[in-house]
Amino acid sequence: MSYLVDPPPPDADPKREYKYPYLACEIFSCEIDAILGALTDDDCALFSRVMSFIAVPPGTRLNSMLAGSFSKTVTCLVSRRAAECVGWFQSNPRFVNRLVEHVGTLAVAEVLLRLVGADDPIPAVTAPNAAFGYAIPWTDTGGAKLALAALKEGAVGKATEEAFIAGGRSFPRGTIIFPVADNTAGLGAMLNRMASEIGAEVVALQTSWVEDGPNYGSDKFKTVAMPRVAMAWGEGTIPTETGATRYVIERQLSVPVAPIRVNNLAGADLGKYDVLIVPDTSGDFAHRLGDGGAAALKSFVEQGGVLVGVGGAVDFLASADAGLLSTKLEKAYADGDAVAEASGEGEEEETRADGTHIAGKDAYDAMIADPDAAPDDVPGVLANVVANTDHWLSSGYAKAIALYAGSSVYRPLMADEGTNVFHFAAADELLASGYLWEENRAQIAFKPFVMVEPHGEGMVIAFTESPFTRAYLNGLNLLVANALIFGPAHAR
Repeated sequence: MSYLVDPPPPDADPKREYKYPYLACEIFSCEIDAILGALTDDDCALFSRVMSFIAVPPGTRLNSMLAGSFSKTVTCLVSRRAAECVGWFQSNPRFVNRLVEHVGTLAVAEVLLRLVGADDPIPAVTAPNAAFGYAIPWTDTGGAKLALAALKEGAVGKATEEAFIAGGRSFPRGTIIFPVADNTAGLGAMLNRMASEIGAEVVALQTSWVEDGPNYGSDKFKTVAMPRVAMAWGEGTIPTETGATRYVIERQLSVPVAPIRVNNLAGADLGKYDVLIVPDTSGDFAHRLGDGGAAALKSFVEQGGVLVGVGGAVDFLASADAGLLSTKLEKAYADGDAVAEASGEGEEEETRADGTHIAGKDAYDAMIADPDAAPDDVPGVLANVVANTDHWLSSGYAKAIALYAGSSVYRPLMADEGTNVFHFAAADELLASGYLWEENRAQIAFKPFVMVEPHGEGMVIAFTESPFTRAYLNGLNLLVANALIFGPAHAR
């Protein structure tokens, strides 16, 4: 507990400063009932210790590293032990004031937001008996969780690529319809029960007639099924990202994930799966995967699989060894005219360099700059991303907010290569929270966040930035569900 709430001493080693607080947070927020119970039993004695993190003198800045761990632990407890936590705050109102004092810290603001609705369950909207079928409007993650729960029970449904109007109501892209005729008796009761448990909406359709948009029998409706998902695991991937990825998919979306070690991918029977996820990778991923593993990934896609690459995995998938993405990492942007003038670029190599005029400091900096340098590293900002609303993968979105961190900027796919389903917003609209240098802002603008490139019978879905980081980006969970559910439906 002290690793989670007590700031490390100034001379602490890196393990005490970073590793141990992270591990403590992961243990406390892993949603194991025995651990959650221990934190909230005995009049919430251990929860009081957690909250002591914000019991600092007025004006004192919170440790930013520990603030994130504190937030994840508390929001997990509030979600799973709402009654106990809300009761504790009612008995200790001064800690609500402490949270408000530190609301400028994003991690603390997230705790307050979770507390506001902690004892208010998401209202469900259930449906009466339907003659034709039941629709799940594709507007939020609750709808996706409801659809996945129904598919897991063997329900049969189709998702629409285009919006439609039925019974005087508009239904957005992605809406899934479960017809009565295609399913077993009790479909309506099952969907209503699940909707009540999850906090989602189900709508009764009395007829198959639509007033506008595609009808159920058209090719705009694709059959969906419970996805069979595998994920690259172990050495060659980044542990924190693999853990967060699996947590979001298994615990938040309730989709089982089969982990396969990177060095075993070459011999694995990937044909058993619809979706293979390669989470954010480390520098030795290609070596551990090997030529056989790279060939297995390519074969998986060409035979109808959906390969989802995240973060560093996108760089590998775009490499010559993989040959699965046509994008490329960009170098740091430089004024081409200034560089050419200062360096004599374009001239044949001679024993002497061409004479140059260095007009000023800017030209000098351009002359000596590393021509292969990556863009400046960004510690992390929340960025606005814009959806291509003509593509099925963006169902439920017109825009979103994503985390951008690091220095990876990718060239957009050309129209004959694939689709840039989400791109970062224009430079003057890019930043949602945080700080970006103007050079970063200009280069990131309009670059891809999510790309889809078809290969053979399957496809590659590339997230240039992770939608899974620390399982904080809940607003992107519906996008993850789109990839898992709709990807295989469009690859068949």
